[in-house]
Amino acid sequence: LEAMAQGLPVVTTMAGAEGIGADHDRIVAEALTVAPADPAAFAAALVGLLSDPGRRRQQATTARQLVLAHHAPGPAAQRRVAAWTGSLAHPR
Repeated sequence: LEAMAQGLPVVTTMAGAEGIGADHDRIVAEALTVAPADPAAFAAALVGLLSDPGRRRQQATTARQLVLAHHAPGPAAQRRVAAWTGSLAHPR
C-alpha cells in the first residue's frame, strides 16, 4: 500500500495481504500479483511491467487514487472511529 500511495507500480504476492480490507479485490486489480512461491512468475511480471511504460503509468496512477481514497489517514481514521463507537455502544 505504501508504494501504491507513492504512485509506484507494484508487483507482489498475496502473502500477507489478507488484512487490507473490503477493497482487497480493487487493490489486487491494481497490483500485479503472483503466487508466493513462484520466482519465475514474479520475474516475468517485473519484466512485463518494465517493458510497458504506459501500463506502469496507468497502474501507478490508478493504484494511488485507490489507496488515497480508501487508506489515507482521514478515511482510515473515520472507519476506526466508527468501529470503536459501535463497540462502545454494544459492550460485551
